[in-house]
Amino acid sequence: MTPHGATLDRIIEHCWSRLATSVGTPGDAMRSGVFTTRLGEGVTSRTVVIRTVDAAHRLVTFNTDYRTAKANELTRHPHVAWLFYDAQAGTQIRLRGQGELVRDPERTEPHWQSLPAPSYRSFLTARAPSTPTDAWAIDVNAHLLVPQPVFTEADIEAARSNFAVVETTIDHVDWVWLAPDGTVRNARAQFSWNGTNWDGTWVVP
Repeated sequence: MTPHGATLDRIIEHCWSRLATSVGTPGDAMRSGVFTTRLGEGVTSRTVVIRTVDAAHRLVTFNTDYRTAKANELTRHPHVAWLFYDAQAGTQIRLRGQGELVRDPERTEPHWQSLPAPSYRSFLTARAPSTPTDAWAIDVNAHLLVPQPVFTEADIEAARSNFAVVETTIDHVDWVWLAPDGTVRNARAQFSWNGTNWDGTWVVP
């Protein structure tokens, strides 16, 4: 989407629809985003794959192991930020909001059911992610290290117990469009949630 003739209402709709489209499109530039949390007095970032986008509830979600560092960071500081970038379209979308680590089976079950079985391995490391080790090692059972692993009931139960969903409720959106010819005719708009609607304004890029 370019800014030519676009309204602020159309741009905020585009931001949400663009992210929603990426969810079901493997390889889409915006299917993976940089997710940032607070770490002590600073911040830390990592790339994650978004799993659902719900514009009506301002939600962007992804799956995680509840034992990860980011899960612990969220319980201490719920403030989060996202960065998405599509180089081909010259579009950047940044989000800010509140994150919640969800482990309630009733809320996580739809996400769990959507997982392809090989993804269970991501939740079956013997030790928690980020645990220091003396050397690089594959930290899952050997019978899972094949292209089409056969998961035992114990494997599935263990993976499910480590599975969690991070829900981020967005209250600020920053959209940037970079002119393809490299001139100063870039465009930028920002949006803040007022409790009912999005308040938008054009800003200098």
